[in-house]
Amino acid sequence: MSSNGIYVYDIKHGSPKTYEEAHEILNTLSGFKESAPNPNMAAFGKKFGKFVHQAWQFYEGDVALKMCLNIEHETAHMLAAKYSFEFLPNQCDENFLCIMIRAASENNLVVVEGNRESVFLPDGTGFNVQGEQFHWEQFVEFGETNWQWRVNNEFINQDKPQIPASESKRNSLMSKIVKARLGDKLTELFKVYDVHSNYQAHFFSAKTELFSLFSAYIVTEKNKFDREEDVYRFKANIYFDIREEYEDKIANLGFSHKSSIFSFYGVSDNANPNIDIKKDDDGFWYGSWKVREYDEWVRLIEAAADMFMYYLPHIGTLEDFMKFVQAHDADETNFAELTMPETDPALRELCEQRWGLKPRD
Repeated sequence: MSSNGIYVYDIKHGSPKTYEEAHEILNTLSGFKESAPNPNMAAFGKKFGKFVHQAWQFYEGDVALKMCLNIEHETAHMLAAKYSFEFLPNQCDENFLCIMIRAASENNLVVVEGNRESVFLPDGTGFNVQGEQFHWEQFVEFGETNWQWRVNNEFINQDKPQIPASESKRNSLMSKIVKARLGDKLTELFKVYDVHSNYQAHFFSAKTELFSLFSAYIVTEKNKFDREEDVYRFKANIYFDIREEYEDKIANLGFSHKSSIFSFYGVSDNANPNIDIKKDDDGFWYGSWKVREYDEWVRLIEAAADMFMYYLPHIGTLEDFMKFVQAHDADETNFAELTMPETDPALRELCEQRWGLKPRD
């Protein structure tokens, strides 16, 4: 039995007094079949299924939600004495659990939750693995209220473009924005570099004579530790995996294996409080750019697209790439024109940790 799973069963099969006893009951029920579908379980599935489908509108693609989209049908026909969830959703985990507990309690069902190692009884009480008892009403009420706020907030702003809450929708839109920004030139270069036909323009890899892998990606994700509901974390990086036979020559250019939107545009947390970045022990940037507004998000995606296109035409061969780096160092490219409002020219780098090296004879 998964230690972080969530299990729901009818209290008629036993009202546990300890966390261990709850798992003993669950073990007993593993091979148990009801003589007919349990109406309590069916009513639970019907109510909780409404939440799951509502959440799916905002978080389409979430694996945990996808796994229980058919919960109403399953609980109406199942003979198994318990219903299990493998894990919580990524972006609405507490809402998911709170609404589940409410739906279970209204139908005389027990919830055993592995992450918190806690049991929630239908009478509003519960206890954890240490035997500490609690009342769950306030916790559940907060989760329900918070969820309703999130839903209403989406509806209130429905006429204003929003960053999609669904990860799959965000990815699809980011790809469209990159394609629109770079146009046919991107398509032509992908044909030259034999990028797979199912590529996404915001997240792709290319193989060339020079690079075993040229990987470019944009990520916009939720961090569940952010206190603000409408904050997303944005980052864009390029990784240069140079073929072994060319490593020494590329090293002579002082070129490292990574570029990021932070180093390319020379931005720092001093320029914008939403920039949350630090350098690791090797001097490479890590972190993200906090973004809330749709227009700001699009601006960052387009800046990342421009960064991709700065390198892409020149990654085919060693000769092309060396000419490109030399032109960059001689200020003969459009690098100075590619800026953001937060750009500090003194912080800009062709690649991170170039160590100030210049091409050598």
